[in-house]
Amino acid sequence: MKLYKYLLGLAIVALAGLSSCNTDVEGITYTPQNDNVSFACDTLEDITVTVTTYTVPIHLVRARTNGEYTVHYTYETDFEDYLSDDCGGEITFPDGEGDVTINVTLTGMEKGADYDFRLIMSEEDSLTLDPNLTHYASSYVMVHSDYTWVAKGKCAFIDYAFAEDENGTLAEDSVEIQRAKEKPNYYRLVSPWKVTYGDDPETGFTQDKGFKFYLDDDNQMYLDDGILTNLAPSNWQGAWLSQYAPNYCYIYQEDDYFFVSLLAYNVPSGGLYMGFNFAFQWDSWPGYDRE
Repeated sequence: MKLYKYLLGLAIVALAGLSSCNTDVEGITYTPQNDNVSFACDTLEDITVTVTTYTVPIHLVRARTNGEYTVHYTYETDFEDYLSDDCGGEITFPDGEGDVTINVTLTGMEKGADYDFRLIMSEEDSLTLDPNLTHYASSYVMVHSDYTWVAKGKCAFIDYAFAEDENGTLAEDSVEIQRAKEKPNYYRLVSPWKVTYGDDPETGFTQDKGFKFYLDDDNQMYLDDGILTNLAPSNWQGAWLSQYAPNYCYIYQEDDYFFVSLLAYNVPSGGLYMGFNFAFQWDSWPGYDRE
């Protein structure tokens, strides 16, 4: 990756990596001393939906299954007006059962918005833990209500950030560009780095959530501040911080040709480097539709 250290006089909050949820609590290799009531995982994988109402199943498990056991829980969230569930703050394990589910429903979500919450079991239930077994006293969920994306042409894409040399790496296939139906000036490139490098985790990306951008009334690109890519596996993400680093965060555009220079955010260290650059040429740039 062709990156060079650039020191900024500002604090950057490191973003937490996506966490897979392993619903298998550590196997029991001895007779458990306590019920060890636990959420199945502490963080679910981020959820993206295209609907405005969605139900998330949250599992609780226990080690000992003899007799009934009732768990009490609360929410930690800024979105309580959107949340409801089918248990009302408590759920009971039937005799002989070691897995129960709280179905949490988000209603009335706005397109393009994120909704997160954490379920937290009561302190009394947390005391059932067995120190020799896995135990999660809470479970965190993030749901993104995505836009409805419609096709708006394709582009030739060339990447410089992960390329082997300064000439960049040209995607062998065209990269699709889409527009948000509910936000007509908002666009995205669909998985451009995965199209360019493939999905082999050794040489490419298994996850690429694309690159999102805006066009103004003159069909010129502008961007939101923050981390603008979501690539995995990768220690690097592209960051737009133009007010702090205008010499390294900039857009050069000539009609349908775009060159974008971002800072490279190193996830493990929190450091910022110059050189997360790429370019594309759009075959259906909206500027051509003008009379």
